[in-house]
Amino acid sequence: GGKHDVVVRITSTELPEEVEVSIADDGVGIPAELQAQCWEVFQTLQSRDVVDTPGIGLAIVKKVAEKHGGRVWLESEPGQGACFHVSLPRR
Repeated sequence: GGKHDVVVRITSTELPEEVEVSIADDGVGIPAELQAQCWEVFQTLQSRDVVDTPGIGLAIVKKVAEKHGGRVWLESEPGQGACFHVSLPRR
C-alpha cells in the first residue's frame, strides 16, 4: 500500500537555456528497476484494484516535453519519495 498524508512540492528553475519544473513527494519511492516503466503508456505501479487510473499521464508528459525539445527524468529511492523533472528549452 501507499503512504497516507504525502507532501508534494512543486518547484521551477530558470536556467540560461531551459526551464525545469520538478514535482517531488515524500511517498514510498520507486525502485530503480521500475522507474523506466513509469513513462510508458498504461503503466501504473499499483494494481488496478488499488488505484483507478488509466496509467497514461506520465507518458503524455514525456511525449509533449520531447515534442518541444525537452526531456523528462525521475529521481527516487524506495522509502525516500520521488522527484519527477520536466525540462523545456527557453525560446
